Amino acid sequence: MATLDMRDGRAETGATEAVQTQAFDVIVIGGGPAGMAAALAAHKAGAQVAIAEREQHLGGILRQCIHPGFGLSHFKQELTGPEYAQRFIDQVRATDIALFLGSMVLGIDSSESTEDATLHTVTLMNPSGMLQLTGRAVVLAMGCRERTRSEIKIPGSRPAGVFTAGLAQRYINIENLKPGSRAVILGSGDIGLIMARRCTLEGISVEGVYELMPYANGLRRNVKNCLDDFDIPLHLSTTVTRVIGHDRVEAVEVSQVDERLAPIPGTERVVPCDTLLLSVGLIPENELSVAAGVELDPRTRGAVVDQSLQTGVPGIFACGNVLHVHDLADNVTTESERAGAAAAAYALVGGAETNAVADTSCELTVSPAGIAGYALPGRITAVALTKLNFRVRRPVDTARVRILANGEEVFAGKVRAFKPSVMESFPLPAKVIQRALDLGASEIVLSVDPVEEASLMSTNVTETLQFNCTTCPSECLLTVEVEHDANGTVVEVRSVTGNNCPRGDTFAHQELTCPMRVLTTTVAVSGGDEALLPVRTAEAIPLELHAQAMNLIRGLVVNAPIRMGDVVLEDLLDTNIDLVASMDIDPA
Repeated sequence: MATLDMRDGRAETGATEAVQTQAFDVIVIGGGPAGMAAALAAHKAGAQVAIAEREQHLGGILRQCIHPGFGLSHFKQELTGPEYAQRFIDQVRATDIALFLGSMVLGIDSSESTEDATLHTVTLMNPSGMLQLTGRAVVLAMGCRERTRSEIKIPGSRPAGVFTAGLAQRYINIENLKPGSRAVILGSGDIGLIMARRCTLEGISVEGVYELMPYANGLRRNVKNCLDDFDIPLHLSTTVTRVIGHDRVEAVEVSQVDERLAPIPGTERVVPCDTLLLSVGLIPENELSVAAGVELDPRTRGAVVDQSLQTGVPGIFACGNVLHVHDLADNVTTESERAGAAAAAYALVGGAETNAVADTSCELTVSPAGIAGYALPGRITAVALTKLNFRVRRPVDTARVRILANGEEVFAGKVRAFKPSVMESFPLPAKVIQRALDLGASEIVLSVDPVEEASLMSTNVTETLQFNCTTCPSECLLTVEVEHDANGTVVEVRSVTGNNCPRGDTFAHQELTCPMRVLTTTVAVSGGDEALLPVRTAEAIPLELHAQAMNLIRGLVVNAPIRMGDVVLEDLLDTNIDLVASMDIDPA
């Protein structure tokens, strides 16, 4: 029987028969940031681990996310998506984790083994043929997909030129293709905001971003850095009500909506464009999960899990965007490390949890209430410190998290602001869980309730400005007292308050005198296994130089091989800041 090259899932040269079955402790489905973090954590715990990934590369969606904003909490520095992914790719490659790349998983079957324990069989298809991987534990890390035009039912003709924002991102950042020349973006999610900036930098005119809700759905720093920086208008409470065109999009009709989100007759107007990008939400990829018997939460459309991220099927765990949609890759990593460690513990010691042994007397469901859109985990099976995640359904300046059991408040958090764009984390102490059990509760309710307090914003002093710091995900609300000259130009920043670290003070001074941003884009590659190389400035450069820098960078061609961190262009525009590679490129 032929041996299998476990580094890429292909049979060795000269083999006459492919291996049909391989046994592991933990099988991870998905090789993106969630899958790699889970696999590394399981491997660190002593498990034999395999990763099955349908693409030819590890890294998942991060390979096309060439913008900065990754790694601030996990690596304590700002990275681009490819840089963040490359760090984990390098770690995985340094282990004996088996990689099955270019492998499509067809299904997950569970059966009782001779040891009276559940054994999971993952069937996949790759260039070697059909293979089966068996393991005591499986980690679901398949990520999510974008909602399409059909799912939001935009009327009108069906011409070319309608793309999801992520597809347009792939075309521009990986395939070196231009989706159009004049774009309208529907939806103010983070990917829509980021593509507004990316299109502008590549010379594609963005007519505007249109958002159905009365507030932006993306992170505040993306509204500022992607729209405000480039004078791209954001139209709230407005949606696309018709696509116009025959062979190619010629225009879209947009309409304002009322408080019930219904189009208001008489507010229609036509916006000429040849491209419509849709940034209208993400859906966890759970077809495999459902086929394996995993119960889904109708609110998140991800699996119902307990505090160890185990689904209702023993030995199957879920993490990352297949569980619930995250706004930060750093949070995906943290959650997936928990899932990987728990899966390894289940596989190696027969179901013991990583933080506490399951208590048969503890069985609590967790439900959202108030303006909380969902609560995760959906059930608690151990009296131990538990991390709750949730999102609110609308922004609110002052609200409080309350934990209820049998109608009694057993915990209340501080009053603060909440935004739908931010996934919130809330530590639930063991004593609160025990209190709920003592009350005879079978359910814990996580309620986010608005409270009547003075507004967090104050703009009644003309010399006082308020804006969010965008140097990290905390997005501290800064109150800055400034001195203006007769023309309204800031001549002195007198004080900065509201920042939780010194970076906020530095940001405020820069933002009001010379705004600085890291520039990310791509350059052409000659002789490489990829057509484009994602690049970034090693540090932030003045925002006013970005357009000039792009004109210079568009003419660059680099030769493979090249490694992440290599200098592509020295001293960009006499800034003493280099343009560096964000990813490894090997020869073709």
